[in-house]
Amino acid sequence: GEPALNIDSETSQAKREAARLRAALAALLVAHQIAGNGKTKEEAEAAANQQIERIISGKK
Repeated sequence: GEPALNIDSETSQAKREAARLRAALAALLVAHQIAGNGKTKEEAEAAANQQIERIISGKK
């Protein structure tokens, strides 16, 4: 019982980390597109943060 529980929790931890990394990458791409549209760094960062929150919370 014990080892399997540890492996499961490590697996879900790894999946959460991977999801966060994908979210961060997606947000960087979005921020890059926004920056290309002449927005300020602050606007691009705010939009990127919104995108990260959306992805982490599972919304599109």
